[in-house]
Amino acid sequence: MLADVSTTTCKTRLRCKQWKNIAGRIDSDELNPQINQTEEKYGNRMAEIREKIHVHGRVQGVGFRYKAKWTAHSLGLTGWVKNEWDGSVRMEVQGTEETIHRMLERLNSDSYIRIEWMDTEQIPVLADERGFRVR
Repeated sequence: MLADVSTTTCKTRLRCKQWKNIAGRIDSDELNPQINQTEEKYGNRMAEIREKIHVHGRVQGVGFRYKAKWTAHSLGLTGWVKNEWDGSVRMEVQGTEETIHRMLERLNSDSYIRIEWMDTEQIPVLADERGFRVR
């Protein structure tokens, strides 16, 4: 099982250039040996998580929220996204860690969107949530 460095801590602030360098995968055993024990106990199922993500940079007026909605829908993620008064975007995304990382990679690859940094925090999973919406 592989893990993304940006989601291993509760609060993370990453500059875009650093994020691209970190986006390469590393073995999760180096990050958290408990993951291996969990896999042995429950098999290779990927656990569903929920993350609160606060995105800073050129993220308003460039279609960020609608690309996030489309990408989340195509990847089977649930949650929401909304603009903040300070020009940033806040979203909550639920799915597997790998799928959430894939969504962020797709958003960051857009030619109009420029993610400068992100604050992320894992929060409790919502069992009854369906779909991804723009607020």
